Amino acid sequence: MTLHVLKHPDDSMLAKCIEAADGANPPQGYESMTVAEFKSWEAQEIANGWTPILPPPPPKTDAEIYAEHLALGYLDPVTGIKLKTVETAQAKFTSQVALLQVALGAGAITTSSDTQIWDYENQPHTLTVAGTFGLLLRYGLHCQYLFATYGP
Repeated sequence: MTLHVLKHPDDSMLAKCIEAADGANPPQGYESMTVAEFKSWEAQEIANGWTPILPPPPPKTDAEIYAEHLALGYLDPVTGIKLKTVETAQAKFTSQVALLQVALGAGAITTSSDTQIWDYENQPHTLTVAGTFGLLLRYGLHCQYLFATYGP
């Protein structure tokens, strides 16, 4: 394979490099060189202090951004408790809300009863049922925002 290389006028930095069929004539201003010659030239330029200009990474997909946000968790601004936001954690918190609502409806607990919630680091925190509802409401709104913005 042949590369056609366009160098900056001072000959010290690569401006553009394109693949070409072997034996093809380079465009005006380009030099033809083999891949081995290019790698040798590039290594010499790097040794002389040149930093290669790499193309930007491809943009992330919404699914990748969503997964990254889920991995970060949610830090509640009111309680200071950080919760996991991966979808399995969301399901567990949803079932906790449902169980607390049923227990309230049955009169087994009150909004001032204590309950435990497990944080991002798997440490327990004791909150009242009302405090847990507030925390999980804010958490749920955060998770819904992530899903609406980036979700699959």
